[in-house]
Amino acid sequence: MTGWWRAAPLLGLYRPALVAAGVGLLFSLVGAAAVARWEDRVNRIEFENAAETEAIVMQNGMGEYISRLVALRTLFESTNDEVTRSEFETFSARLFERHPGMLRIAWLPRVNRKERSEYEAAAIMDGVSGYRIKSLQGASFATAPQSDEYFPVYYSTQPKTSAVYGMDYATVPERRAFLERARDNDKVAAIRTRLFEPREGGRLPDVLVAVPVYAKGTSRETDADRRRNLAGFVVGVFDLPLLIQTIRVTTGASPAVSMNVYPPFSAQIVSLEQMLPDYSSAATGPQSMRDVARALHWSGSLKIGDTDWQVRAVPTAGGPLETTYDRAGAVLIVGMLLTLSLSTYLMLASRNSRRLSLANRRVLELAQTDVLTGLPNRAFFLARLDELNGRLEDGGPTFSILMLDLDRFKNVNDSLGHGA
Repeated sequence: MTGWWRAAPLLGLYRPALVAAGVGLLFSLVGAAAVARWEDRVNRIEFENAAETEAIVMQNGMGEYISRLVALRTLFESTNDEVTRSEFETFSARLFERHPGMLRIAWLPRVNRKERSEYEAAAIMDGVSGYRIKSLQGASFATAPQSDEYFPVYYSTQPKTSAVYGMDYATVPERRAFLERARDNDKVAAIRTRLFEPREGGRLPDVLVAVPVYAKGTSRETDADRRRNLAGFVVGVFDLPLLIQTIRVTTGASPAVSMNVYPPFSAQIVSLEQMLPDYSSAATGPQSMRDVARALHWSGSLKIGDTDWQVRAVPTAGGPLETTYDRAGAVLIVGMLLTLSLSTYLMLASRNSRRLSLANRRVLELAQTDVLTGLPNRAFFLARLDELNGRLEDGGPTFSILMLDLDRFKNVNDSLGHGA
């Protein structure tokens, strides 16, 4: 009986502890996963709210820049006399005095063939030496050929020695189309393009914004009215990364959100790995279409004139809006500790119970065993005899008792002792 008990599998002994460990581990993992999903939802809501706020701030800042250009149009359309060069320079300088994102502003009058020489002479009289209406030929400027109309840079916030003076936007197809779009829709139009004058290396294309200006008191109800009464364009050149950076700095933007601004997506994007120019001045940000769609991000738009630029916001690495799953980790650790404590307690309790059971069995064995011979003693015999008698009374089988007597065994035992 004792040998059989000692050979019992330990698995049965420690089954409660193993079951508790398995159940505790399962509940810990399920609880941590649930808390992790909750953290994801909370962080996503907080991040999206912060991103929407930042996008609104950026849009308001961009709207302020655009409104200042529209104020220049008001200047041209409200005066009875022609706006002079000095008035333009003074007014535009004050409008964008503390707005470093604006590189320069220009006035492009509508000049017909007969007025060309008059405009060129007037510009020279204003101090723009050698002014002439020019067209782009390759990488250099040349005197513009005769045409029915021109849109040359006549006033500008650039120094009067700049080569930009006299450049006819109508000779550059993409710029002409951009001006016509602003004219026909009577709206602010925007386009990104590289400037023709030398710039620092690696610079992203700048953004041109054009505001159509119509002759004072004329109609602009129909396309024909707008084309007939057009007086020219106020054009602004934006350094968009610097402009966005300035807006975010001056408005106290949240450092927890990284805002990335991309040009309007077009059919030219054919690969998920195609690199995209990021105009946000962010230290790090998605670079390809695949990166844009990866992980947690918020999508929106930034309206510049009549174009919608793409905005992608991501949580700043290491910032407070980056999901770190601290609570889920804490739940998992606490659950594991509780599981370990309960399993250890059950294991110790099982081991103590086993020891107590073995001790009880040993006591029972000693109580029913003769110390000298190791055979069952009188108490065991009497208990067994009572059991058999009980079975006999219930109709059980009969039995017999065989008694062996050793003569003078007691004399030997008493005289020589148990050892002998």
